[in-house]
Amino acid sequence: MNAPDRFPGLVGALVVTPLLNAMGVRDWAARGFALGLVAHGIGTARAWSVHPRAGAYASLAMGLHGVLAALLLPWLARWLLV
Repeated sequence: MNAPDRFPGLVGALVVTPLLNAMGVRDWAARGFALGLVAHGIGTARAWSVHPRAGAYASLAMGLHGVLAALLLPWLARWLLV
């Protein structure tokens, strides 16, 4: 894994918390879900270090993103390439 592969996760882990604070999001479930969806593994690890509920929802978001991407991207690719 090279540096550009880690860049979105690092930026997400660093930016999401201040951004959600500025937006007034206080619910740990919403914060964790956003972090897991945007920053994937690094964001999920960050969420677990902040609050257990945020970590659980970050894990859920990362897993759902993986499953939905695996199911929908082949269909979307066929639709776009036709």
